[in-house]
This record gives sequence, C-alpha cells and structure tokens, in this order.
Amino acid sequence: STDPTNDRFVEEIICTVDGRSREKIPFGTGCVGLSVKSGLLINIKNTADDQRYQSKYDRAASCTVKTALAVPVKDASGNPSGVLYLINKRIIEYSSDEDNDVSNHEFTELDETLACNLAACIGVALIHIDKIKQLSYSIKTAHLTNNRMKENLEKIADSNLHKIKKTRKNTSLLVGATCALMNNI
Repeated sequence: STDPTNDRFVEEIICTVDGRSREKIPFGTGCVGLSVKSGLLINIKNTADDQRYQSKYDRAASCTVKTALAVPVKDASGNPSGVLYLINKRIIEYSSDEDNDVSNHEFTELDETLACNLAACIGVALIHIDKIKQLSYSIKTAHLTNNRMKENLEKIADSNLHKIKKTRKNTSLLVGATCALMNNI
C-alpha cells in the first residue's frame, strides 16, 4: 500500500488470525520489504541465520517463522505493487498407521517457480480488477452524460415547441388581421 503522508510504498503485514492486528513495516525492511524494494524474489532458508529476516515482526504472522519466501507482485508497468509472502514450508507425509509426520523444509527452486507464477497471476488479476473499475466508472460517467444530454435536449425541444406554438399563434393572428384588412379594402 502507499503511505498517503509521503507517497512512499509501505509494507503492511496483516494478521490473518484475528483479522484486526495491523503492523506497518518501513519500506525496504525485512524480506518482504526487500522484495518490494528490489523487485526480486527473496528465499530465506533459515530465518535464524539470515540477517534479511526481521524476527521482531513475527507477531504479525502469529507463529515462529523458520523459512520464508517473498515474491513481488508487479503492476502493468512491472513495478512491485505487493508481495506474495509464504512462510514455513511444510511437507505432510501420510503413513499407513495414520501417524502423520509434519516437518518444516526449505523452499526449493520448484517452490520459487510456482510462487513466481502465482504472483504473476495475482498481478494480472489486480490489473484486470483495476481495468474493470476504470471501465465501470467510464460506463457510469457515459450513462450520466447521456442522461444529462437527454434532459437538455428535452428542455430545448420543449422550449422550441413553446416558441413554435407562440409563433404559430402570432402567425394566425397576423393572417387573421391581414384577411380582415383585405375585406375592408
């Protein structure tokens, strides 16, 4: 999102657990901020060993982040307009005795490719949403303009009709007066 006070991009992490907590992170800070600033994918395989990761923002994620993948979502001009942020890749292996092994893993090149493709799809969807909003506004404006033109034309037609009736009445009077004069001659 954009900070209206200085028109700079401000990264916002929104806690999805309670839906109310919001924390603003300064531009270019953390892996998400770096992804926006650089326009590049950031893959942090171990947050404990990587200085690009800022643990002080963990509370917004409502969990401890061990691995992170940040992929910029780009607008029509190719500039980052958001970030797809994935954390804590998990692989669930199902065994026959129904004991499930859930373990954390690093994001792979395949994950990066899939995330880049998903971010591109999100970017295209956002562009289309923006275009639909613009088109909708144009249609609404055109409809209002057409209604105003119709109202104005009706007013002009009414005014002209009134003038025609008045002229017709005056013409009738003039013709009547002319006939009366001719009868007197």
